Amino acid sequence: MNDFLLLLRGGNERMSLFSPEEMQQHMQEYFAWTNKLRSNGSLKDAAPLEAKGMVLTSENGRIITDRPLAESKEVVGGYFLITADDIQHATKIAEECPILSVGGEVEVRKIRPM
Repeated sequence: MNDFLLLLRGGNERMSLFSPEEMQQHMQEYFAWTNKLRSNGSLKDAAPLEAKGMVLTSENGRIITDRPLAESKEVVGGYFLITADDIQHATKIAEECPILSVGGEVEVRKIRPM
């Protein structure tokens, strides 16, 4: 088994139009998916990320910390750390992520051992 990071992006535009009931339903889909991953042993960790953050970059040898984050559709809103046999298996798991139903995307990346 290998570790993979699922990076969740976007979906905020559509979710901002949700009624409270629709938002509750969407969260229930996440809870069900997370519970499925937990019960089959795939889930190692998961968390949403704060909307605001800092991007560090270097310009002329000095660190710049006030660069704004990318457009909201590109901002990583959360992550899932999972185990899977290979990238195809991890991608199959990611295909069930509820963010895809609201126009978001999931980036699947294998974690390389150090």
